[in-house]
Amino acid sequence: MRSVIALAVCAWLGASAAQAADKLIIGTEAGFAPFAFVDSSGQVVGLEIDMGNAICKRADLECEWNNVPWDGLFTGLDAGKFDAVIAGVTITEERKKRLDFSEPYFTDAFSVVAPKGSGLVASHEGLKNMVVGTLTGTAVSGFMKEHWADVERRDYPSWDEAWVDLTAGRVDAILGYKSQMVTTYLSKPENSAKYEIVGDLDDPDFPPPQFGIAFSKDNHPYMSKIDEALASLKADKTLDGIIEKYLSGQK
Repeated sequence: MRSVIALAVCAWLGASAAQAADKLIIGTEAGFAPFAFVDSSGQVVGLEIDMGNAICKRADLECEWNNVPWDGLFTGLDAGKFDAVIAGVTITEERKKRLDFSEPYFTDAFSVVAPKGSGLVASHEGLKNMVVGTLTGTAVSGFMKEHWADVERRDYPSWDEAWVDLTAGRVDAILGYKSQMVTTYLSKPENSAKYEIVGDLDDPDFPPPQFGIAFSKDNHPYMSKIDEALASLKADKTLDGIIEKYLSGQK
């Protein structure tokens, strides 16, 4: 009897361990609508949340989402607190030195938002004598710092704060992700009446941003399963449906 009980306990412990191993712990930042944001009921929702949950379902994993500030995402990934980060992370050559990435799941554009009638042009020359707002720690800020050192850049902890300074006239324009600028700000009539996208950047130093799922180079046990699941979502157009849900008419 004892041996039977012992076998049963071992089987239970083994099943528990397997169950724990099948949980994918994801870091995100719910301040990047429409990709991840907090809805009126306090739930974290968005394009990436739907996509991540669909990936987990295809890969037979359990998603556990952790909403943390942007500057804590990659330190958390390095520390092993997350298995992956899904948070509008632009794939860049600099980041690939530190992180591994899935295939891109979304291609956006870098857009310049300014007051209507400003006459600004979405180019280096067009912004050279302007003050441009960007988001701290993003590819936008990094590209500007590296390639447009002669353009005055103001980094903000959030796009909301950049938008406040644009409306107050403390910056001349915002350089950000088109999907978010349209969905979060220009979709509101009071904003679209006064502000507009003056253009998308067409500059070899600013390639169109491609978002990928980020993994630690040292620890990514589920990366291959996630890649397979993501490829499956692309192949049967499920991912297209999720993108259309949140970005109808934009892509």
